[in-house]
Amino acid sequence: MVLLPGLVAGRWMWHSTIEMLANNGYGCLVLTEPLAIRHQQIASLTQAVLGLMDRCEIDSAVLAGGSFGSLIALECAIHSPQRIDLLVLSGAPATITKEQLGITFHGKLTHRIARTVVDRLFFDAGCVSEQTLSMSLDIFRDLRRLVNMGRLMKESDSYDYAAALSKISAFVLMVWGMQDQISPCDVWERLALSASNGAFFRIDRCGHTPMIERPHAFNALLLDHLQAVRVATH
Repeated sequence: MVLLPGLVAGRWMWHSTIEMLANNGYGCLVLTEPLAIRHQQIASLTQAVLGLMDRCEIDSAVLAGGSFGSLIALECAIHSPQRIDLLVLSGAPATITKEQLGITFHGKLTHRIARTVVDRLFFDAGCVSEQTLSMSLDIFRDLRRLVNMGRLMKESDSYDYAAALSKISAFVLMVWGMQDQISPCDVWERLALSASNGAFFRIDRCGHTPMIERPHAFNALLLDHLQAVRVATH
């Protein structure tokens, strides 16, 4: 299994899922860094993920993305459909504005801005520790990384998810937080109909990243579908 993080959250967002996979005999490859650290274009991120799979000699895999990682997972599935056994999406973003995040930003990332963003991303913001928040804040004090993040967010504004989903032949598991303020659940439930083969699940009392906020519910859905893939391929 290959796990893709978000723009600003790295490997830590998948901690509970990694543990669940290990406990059930599944190996996984996880990108450690947030996606915005080294890339500023969707195309380069997509090629980086597929290239990493090549270097690790992964011919095919279950590919899962959280937040912006879902967009990259979709692009990977479009570019190399034969390598995707199951596609897992959660919190895929479209247009993300400063107003949507509830912030006023003038080129300097502060703790207050970061805390405001966390409050918008999560139903229960207490699930993100001050240590994790400070770690993420330190990463994006680098102006180049902020520029990367801004460019990737802008590129996602015009991304056509309905068209992308219609191109996917693999089963698409979509798991959404019902209180997601970034990628509204009702919007995505309609978009999910564009997938020829897939299922959409809502998780209540949950915001933008179910794998962080409601890991047990998210992992249970994931495990059910992983077991179905295992049965189908043996």
